[in-house]
Amino acid sequence: MKSVLNATDVRKNWSSFIDDVKWKRPALVKRNRDILIVLPVDLMENMLAEYMLTVDLCQEDDGSYTGIFKEIDLAVNSNDMDSLEDELAKELIEYSEDYFNDFRFYYESSNRKSHFPYVFRAYLLSDNIDKVKKIFSSNIKIRKKV
Repeated sequence: MKSVLNATDVRKNWSSFIDDVKWKRPALVKRNRDILIVLPVDLMENMLAEYMLTVDLCQEDDGSYTGIFKEIDLAVNSNDMDSLEDELAKELIEYSEDYFNDFRFYYESSNRKSHFPYVFRAYLLSDNIDKVKKIFSSNIKIRKKV
């Protein structure tokens, strides 16, 4: 890899390094054998923009709605569609926080590793529930009960 910066040099020029990452380009930083990527949040949000969740929707016998995120196996039940979207977004935010609080556990679980880009996107947007809803709201698929 070209243009890998040494961690010691980055530390010495921290302010300049941050300005370069924010306004010029992402950076690769090497410390011992480890190489890390440093990039601004808006760039990461853009990179993850295509990770959309699909919600399978089912109306229950009692008239309530159950929404299930197809890609990450989370489910929520609510009385109406408006509150279902809110509850799905809250559940997604909560799961993203749990995922990051115990990152190694979740990421190293073979059945949850693929959740990472979706969860990271939700985590980055978690301070705005309307933005979190946009990760899935246009991808709700109505499924008939069998």
